[in-house]
Amino acid sequence: MKFIKFKKGIILIIILILIIGSLTGFTVYVSDYYTPDSNSLEVMSSSEYYNIVNTTNSIIFTPLTNKSLTGIIFYPGAKIQPESYSVLASKLAQKGYTTIIVKMPFNLAFFGANQADEIIDQHTTIITWIIGGHSLGGVFASDYAVNHRDKIKGIIY
Repeated sequence: MKFIKFKKGIILIIILILIIGSLTGFTVYVSDYYTPDSNSLEVMSSSEYYNIVNTTNSIIFTPLTNKSLTGIIFYPGAKIQPESYSVLASKLAQKGYTTIIVKMPFNLAFFGANQADEIIDQHTTIITWIIGGHSLGGVFASDYAVNHRDKIKGIIY
């Protein structure tokens, strides 16, 4: 009987060590990510062409002139800070498109695949939506587009 209790105790300790090891590994993995370069950081302030609103869930580039009724939602690649895509977003905003870079939990689109729902609901003046993404973000942008054909009219990779 003592042997069975000892064996169960060892198994529980091994399971606990595996869980702690997995959580530690996940934490280390998601805390090591790509940061924006100096060009990306330079465009992270409003200009004569667009206004930037940096929220907890997204970075919104709103054009000041030549506004389009088309908005672009962008899902970042895995482990890449959303600010890294600010040059792309600023160029699209200069062309008149409201461009929204989504901030994903843990910088992984896997954990925020449907965040476009919230963005679309918040921007009621935009009639046509295009979604895009880079790498893993592109995978989940595609998935969102396929499953929300009533909301998304195009996709960019």
